[in-house]
Amino acid sequence: MKYQIANELPGRLRVKLAGPVPPADLDALYRVLGACPDIAKSTVYPRIGSVALTYNAAPGGRARVLEHLAGIDAAAIAKAKQGCGLELAPRSHSLLMDLASLVGFHFMRRWFLPAPLAAAWTVFSYRKFLFAGLKSLAAGRLDVPVLDAAAIGISFAKRDPRTAGLTMLLLNVGETLEEYTRSRSEGALINALLDLPETAQLVEGDTEVQVPSSTLRQGQLIAVRTGMPVCVDGTVVRGCAMVNQAALTGEPLAVERTVGDDVFAGTAVEDGEIIVEVKANEGQTKLRTIVNLVEQTESYKSQTQSRMERLADRIVPWNFLLAGIVALTTRSLVKTSAALMVDYSCALKLTGSIAVLSAMSQSAQAGFTVKGSQHFESMAHADVIVFDKTGTLTEAAPQVARVLSLDGWDDDEVLRFAACLEEHFPHPVARAVVRAAADKGLEHRERHAEVEYIVAHGIASSLAGKRVVIGSEHFVVEDEQVEISEAQKDLIARETEGLSPLYLAVDGRLM
Repeated sequence: MKYQIANELPGRLRVKLAGPVPPADLDALYRVLGACPDIAKSTVYPRIGSVALTYNAAPGGRARVLEHLAGIDAAAIAKAKQGCGLELAPRSHSLLMDLASLVGFHFMRRWFLPAPLAAAWTVFSYRKFLFAGLKSLAAGRLDVPVLDAAAIGISFAKRDPRTAGLTMLLLNVGETLEEYTRSRSEGALINALLDLPETAQLVEGDTEVQVPSSTLRQGQLIAVRTGMPVCVDGTVVRGCAMVNQAALTGEPLAVERTVGDDVFAGTAVEDGEIIVEVKANEGQTKLRTIVNLVEQTESYKSQTQSRMERLADRIVPWNFLLAGIVALTTRSLVKTSAALMVDYSCALKLTGSIAVLSAMSQSAQAGFTVKGSQHFESMAHADVIVFDKTGTLTEAAPQVARVLSLDGWDDDEVLRFAACLEEHFPHPVARAVVRAAADKGLEHRERHAEVEYIVAHGIASSLAGKRVVIGSEHFVVEDEQVEISEAQKDLIARETEGLSPLYLAVDGRLM
């Protein structure tokens, strides 16, 4: 399997795959990763082709994990698929298969193995909980692993391996559900932040072929036209278009992108057509930013979330105190074991992180990105908010603020004629003009000839043999050489302060 290491810490590794993981391969990939005894936990982000691994940090563990990753190929995935007897809808984790395996193997051992062998297997399975508890004690912590190890150990002390096995089954089921819930929340957050097309128009010579966007490679060319989203980071090699980058920059109005300019995944072409060359460095794309954001949420904990997690750890000693009181008063190992199993700390830790991920997901759906729970808390305590640019506050749908008529035209006539020209194009400014005319009940019929749309500039047509243009100052004044007197310049500057003027001229005269 082709991959590259994105970042790593002792015992933790994040790798970038060659492309997204198809939904049909997700379960099989989890199974293949789980086949490596050194991998303790794996989380796959299928849409962005990333895998986070927690592995055995003992000497040689990292090398064995990398060797296992290198050995994963199409044949291994196909073989793993054959072992999946149940095909499920795409999901963040193969939950049902994992639960079925846990419960199925438990009862198969219980029903079909001789009692001594079943007991021996239960003792062998206890090693994971025992080592985790001893590790916590060695570090001076009295936490959940110690609690679990003690509760299971009491069952062995009672010479009741069946209860110990059932306890371990329940703990494993709970851990699986926790991981599924967390993975699902992370997946929902990524999907809320990421809205990219599954296909792209690949340019091959003089023809175009629709291909999965995940198959695009460096140097290939794709066509992006009006109304189409950009699925990769790349450079414009041909054409000109107005690209809406609100998802990345917050600016509501589209910007011009022409030959030599960069375009980014997550943006969309509002007008025009461009041919984009796919870039090589995927590590700097919006996709990577999103993955880093999700994975770094633990680094931006609020005081409330950190306090909740500290409270969860402080509950554990009280569990032991309760068990001790029960043991002294009842002299019953069964009741003592039950007291040890009464634990709320896991739920406290899980609900804190899931609540943050859920809030971040809802924020993304509302149109803004939050990097962690500490920022929610900061906003709750803020008295004054200072914004650095108007694009943060403006809406994505511009509106006509006022109409300024010149050279004997009246305001309604200017707006009616402007709407008549602009109704042919989907640009946000054009839609604003048409909407303003409709709100005033100004009906217009086409008196002009065929219109010509000049991307990033404006519209040109003719009326009774006279050239009509509408668009930016650059287009109307500089390109079309429409004269503006000093008095008109002063009037426009005074009346349109803080606004974005749109110019209309007929036969070289500003209207």
